Amino acid sequence: MEIMLKREFRTMALRTRDRHRLPQSGMADALCMSLNSYSEIEAGVSGVGLLTGILLLSEQEDPVACLRRIREELEAIYKDEMAETAR
Repeated sequence: MEIMLKREFRTMALRTRDRHRLPQSGMADALCMSLNSYSEIEAGVSGVGLLTGILLLSEQEDPVACLRRIREELEAIYKDEMAETAR
């Protein structure tokens, strides 16, 4: 699950930075974080905290659709894990 969430928020960060045509430093400022921390999100090294996640979601064209997609993916992962546990 953690890997999927990292991937989703990384994609949101890249999409948002591209849409606003910001350098990494500008995106880091917009998210109230250090450049190093933001760079690690883009690189897929780090996940995001609650505040960063909320800020990134708020920048999406359809935040509700993003949340629905994440929920569907999490539910699928959960079902797969439960099926493996039942074996």
